[in-house]
Amino acid sequence: MNEKSKAIILVSLIVIALSVAFLYQGYISHSKAIDRAIAGQEAELNSTIGALEEFSFAPYGTRIQNLLDLNPDMVEAFARRDRELLYQLSLSKYMGLQKENEFFKVMHYHLPNSITFLRMHAPDFFGDDLRHVRPIVDDVHINQKPNSGFEIGKHGVFFRVVQPVFHENKYVGALEFGIHAHQILQNIQAKTNVEATAYFLASNWQKFTVSGPDRKTLRRYGQYIVLSHNNPIYDHFPRDFNLDRDGQQVTINDKTYTIHAHPIFRDYQGKVIGGILVSQDISSLLAEKKSFLRQGLVFSAVLLILAFAALYLTFGSVMDSLLHEVRERKQAEADLAFGRQRLQAIFDSSPAAIFIHDMDGSILDLNRTMLKMFGVDKEEGLTLSLTEEYFSPENPLEMAAYFWKEASEGQPQQFDWIFRRPHDGSTFIGQVNLEKIVFGDKEVVCATVLDITARKEAEENLASEQERLAVTLRSIADGVIATDTEGKIVLLNKVAEELTGWSHEEAKGRPSTEVFNIINEKTGQKCASPVRRVLDIGRIIGLANHTALIAKDGSVRSIADSGAPIRDRESVIVGVVLVFRDVTHEKKIEEELLKIRKLESIGVLAGGIAHDFNNILSAILGNIELAAYRIAEDDSKTMTLLAEAQKASKRAAKLTQQLLTFSKGGVPVREATTLPELITDSADFVLHGSQVFCKYTFPDDLWMVDVDSGQIGQVVQNIILNAKHAMPEGGAIVIRCANVKDAAREALLNVDKGDYVRITIQDTGVGIPQEIRDKVFDPYFTTKQEGSGLGLAICHSIVHKHEGYLTVDSVSGKGTTFTIYLPAVFSPDRHTEEKHGVVPSVKAARIMVMDDDEMVRTVAAAQLTILGHEPVLVTDGEQAINRYQKSQDRGTPIDLVIMDLTIPGGMGGQEAAQKLHQLDPKAIIIVASGYSNDRVMANYREYGFYSAVAKPFDLTELSRAIESALKTNREEEA
Repeated sequence: MNEKSKAIILVSLIVIALSVAFLYQGYISHSKAIDRAIAGQEAELNSTIGALEEFSFAPYGTRIQNLLDLNPDMVEAFARRDRELLYQLSLSKYMGLQKENEFFKVMHYHLPNSITFLRMHAPDFFGDDLRHVRPIVDDVHINQKPNSGFEIGKHGVFFRVVQPVFHENKYVGALEFGIHAHQILQNIQAKTNVEATAYFLASNWQKFTVSGPDRKTLRRYGQYIVLSHNNPIYDHFPRDFNLDRDGQQVTINDKTYTIHAHPIFRDYQGKVIGGILVSQDISSLLAEKKSFLRQGLVFSAVLLILAFAALYLTFGSVMDSLLHEVRERKQAEADLAFGRQRLQAIFDSSPAAIFIHDMDGSILDLNRTMLKMFGVDKEEGLTLSLTEEYFSPENPLEMAAYFWKEASEGQPQQFDWIFRRPHDGSTFIGQVNLEKIVFGDKEVVCATVLDITARKEAEENLASEQERLAVTLRSIADGVIATDTEGKIVLLNKVAEELTGWSHEEAKGRPSTEVFNIINEKTGQKCASPVRRVLDIGRIIGLANHTALIAKDGSVRSIADSGAPIRDRESVIVGVVLVFRDVTHEKKIEEELLKIRKLESIGVLAGGIAHDFNNILSAILGNIELAAYRIAEDDSKTMTLLAEAQKASKRAAKLTQQLLTFSKGGVPVREATTLPELITDSADFVLHGSQVFCKYTFPDDLWMVDVDSGQIGQVVQNIILNAKHAMPEGGAIVIRCANVKDAAREALLNVDKGDYVRITIQDTGVGIPQEIRDKVFDPYFTTKQEGSGLGLAICHSIVHKHEGYLTVDSVSGKGTTFTIYLPAVFSPDRHTEEKHGVVPSVKAARIMVMDDDEMVRTVAAAQLTILGHEPVLVTDGEQAINRYQKSQDRGTPIDLVIMDLTIPGGMGGQEAAQKLHQLDPKAIIIVASGYSNDRVMANYREYGFYSAVAKPFDLTELSRAIESALKTNREEEA
């Protein structure tokens, strides 16, 4: 064998060896690439599954605890076994969880004996024993600790979280959440874009009820059941397929898959009951490996033939140079292949989709992330048009040219864009970066795209939540203040800004005690910080009674309500929320109502006293008059004494009438009245001859009022008299009137609708001290040495009986303002009756007097005798009717009857008059009463009386009443 043959053989062996080495290295490299792809897929699945378990299921344990802590009324209803109330309280929470997570299906309440108390998804189905059906619930009942885990029931696989429920440290049952395990499958397929299904131990799966076509989707492999869902990948596993081995490869329909098994389904005891199967298509990687081997073999054969031919033709120096060149080329190719592989690995491992564009916009290269993101293969991805197949029409396409132009001129661009996947048309939001890059002498534009759809959705959800919170806080009619655990202000809503006088920007970061400055209204002492109290005790508190808020401008408002801790998912207190409202108006109204009830109580007592006192005065005044008739005219001294006594009695009668204003007899006799004339007459009468004068403001369109002009005149006079005494040095009293069209806007009008006229009487006197301001309307309270203490009390009673309101506001040293509200009237519908003048004397008559007081009857008899009439005396209505009938039967009829309106314990004048008219329709009856303002006295004709006389009456009044009644009767008969 010569040297040439040896060289040829040697070189051939070397070429063969290098080819084998090259093929072996290529084979190893492709095998490692396949292993890396499988390992990468496994790592991605582990990360995805771990995230799903952590963020999809684990938080529900905290959610249940927070739900119970933040809703003690639900725990109370469960403890009291009030199913209807518990359902109503839990419904909004259940619906909210379902809306939040479409896989949330179950919310159960279980009694300690494992009997179902309430199913939120089927409230009508309860009372069944779940001891053997739901062992996790029984475990929680026994240990009274929360537990969770996957469980297979007749309705499928659920992740169940069970929380023990305690009420007042007593175990009352358990609350269960159930989330369908299909959530994991759907999320895995959405996030990894691979085919996934579930498998379970056949012994556990028997609990699930399967019927009909669903049975065809189940495949059994050894001790496991696989839910194939007619997926050919999982329908055609080999018979010896072992799910306990991970990473097995199967070939189905000319495609090879690596099967990843993840035993993630564990029950409440931590035992594995099943897992997730994920198929990874490695067909393309295997095809690339086979293609490399084929090409390598062909390349090695060609290289061997060329080397053999070259060596055969040239030998020596050519051989040497060729060998040297081959070695250098092999090394360069190895270096180039290694560099290309390294760059390709980096290129493909980027989390962003990368496009390399020519300057005309055509795609030169793209990475694996792009293929996965857009759902295309590389060949298809290189041929698609970025502006047609990849862009959504929702984009402002005119901006695409601008971004491209700026980037191609060397100005990097970053913007958000909506991309479309060519095959299914689905869209996602991408963050795009465009930048020009120079490779040697070639310029390209590199585009990177990050899928930020999830981030955008999170930002939108956060913005939506913030907007809902802001709208909710703005809509709350109460003030809301939130603080951190140091008591510093975090948030104020609009109402809180108005009540405290602090804006949100001013208050943020300040101590709560500076902004929410509260004191005790009664003592003026500063109250303990409610924020500190909540942080100390860790539960809801209410503000103490008589709490007042001092605003930034110094104004004081009465407030009420509560404070509560703010807790995070782990129930750790992270702040405090204060909720409060202004109750100043309610307290004033309550004080007004209390004042009215006090006056009404005293009015009942005053009415009774005045009625009896009037009878006594009638006897006194009548006897004084009778005594005067029996004394000689020349006995001037005695006549003077009697006149003084009569004058004193009439003063006492006037005081009695004031007392009667409080009683039921003080009903006003109303008529449509114009206020300007009434007010000016009343005020000028009181101020006549004094240094005090009035300034009047009456609008031209002032409404009329439906009032008793005498009583309202008395109200004005009493208030003006007080104002006069408050200004001993003189001054001006300002009286204004105004129409009130919107009653709801008037702070002290306890009505929502109605038309009123407002009268304000303002003086510049000494004012009313704060400590006695609430007592000015109390009966018999006075600061004057000669006052009766009834003036303002009478005013309050009169205004109240007119369905009106009377308030007072005063500042010591600056004056007092009284405000009167009276109901308005737009058309007069009341008329005063025509006053009858004194009629001529009539002949003597037989007159019956009915009164329960013996002194009154005796005096009346004497008065009638002096007037020339024959008296007949009875004590009540029954005696009057009997006596009247007997007199008719005897032929000595009664000509006229005087009846007392009120007979305690017997038949009074109104009822007796009705029955007397049934006996004798022509009976002439006069009504007498100490209640001069009683509705019967004011409208006596409507009740069948001919005239009325008020007690105590003198001879002149009695005579006039008798003459008026007899004359009216004669005119009617004529």
